[in-house]
Amino acid sequence: MSETRQATQMGSGINTFLGAPHVRPDAKLLKEHGAKAAFLGIAYENANVYRQGQSGGPRAVREATDQFFSYHYDYDIDLFDVYRLVDCGDVPTISTDTVASHDSMRRNVKEILSGGALPLIQGGDHSIPIGTMKALSEVTEGGMGLIQFDCHLDSSDEFLGSRMNGGCHLRRTSELPNVNPKNMVHIGSRGLWNLPDQAQYCRDSGINVIRMRDVRKRGIQAIAREALEMAADGTSAIAIDVDLDVLDCSHAPGVCSPEPGGMHPADLMEALDTIAESGRVSLVEVVELAPVWDPSGLGARMACYVMFTVLGANAKNVKPAGPLAAAANQ
Repeated sequence: MSETRQATQMGSGINTFLGAPHVRPDAKLLKEHGAKAAFLGIAYENANVYRQGQSGGPRAVREATDQFFSYHYDYDIDLFDVYRLVDCGDVPTISTDTVASHDSMRRNVKEILSGGALPLIQGGDHSIPIGTMKALSEVTEGGMGLIQFDCHLDSSDEFLGSRMNGGCHLRRTSELPNVNPKNMVHIGSRGLWNLPDQAQYCRDSGINVIRMRDVRKRGIQAIAREALEMAADGTSAIAIDVDLDVLDCSHAPGVCSPEPGGMHPADLMEALDTIAESGRVSLVEVVELAPVWDPSGLGARMACYVMFTVLGANAKNVKPAGPLAAAANQ
């Protein structure tokens, strides 16, 4: 029986992602529910390197999903039928303790992964991969790949006196024990907010950097296929990390560091479609949404579409959820 969200359900009840039921990030509870995907908010911005506002990201995305049904027209699927979507709430964090906050992120994401669900993570500043990527690393047998869409390289060993902020997360991911930098792909870098030492580290370590000017010259389909090939080579899991500042600032003004010359939303969704239909994606996260800088709410809707696109493209790879789940998993 379909659980399609109806028009009469919109604007009512507790505000969750697409109106999904709340289930604590506990592996046992997620398995009992049969959840194949779980939304998780990380309302943390205290390791940010520029303007603030990212702590409002999870709330804004939940509010934006109140304007959507669960039926995805582009893929002719109902997200509840396929994934039995749940909302795991927000990760508890401590504003004065970045290390403890990252560890809390790690523990909560690890529970979702251990419960067999695809984490749909909404930040938060761009330090959160320090916790989320570590969680995926700990549950992944074999190598792990990363495809990141971002205007900035964020690969400093230390930035503004800290090794645990939004300017360092790419390097921290490259240092994880089952991550080979050759399986890391950064797409969309441009502008005057990338340092020489960051670019040099990417070259020296083997991180694959595809600049925005390369995307424009070669086309997004070719870039997406190449990124997938590099991230999937010898790995058993791939994470997708989307910093909304990869988009041109005309499409995403409500981010920490808006920059011109970026990607069009349709190109980002086309790339995500190509990557997710492979069935290799084990985690997707969106960061740097700062709703206070975007009264239109379009940035929050874009964050929703990142997750909707990954879910839609990946659906054919998911075993049936709901009443058919027990039989399918025997």
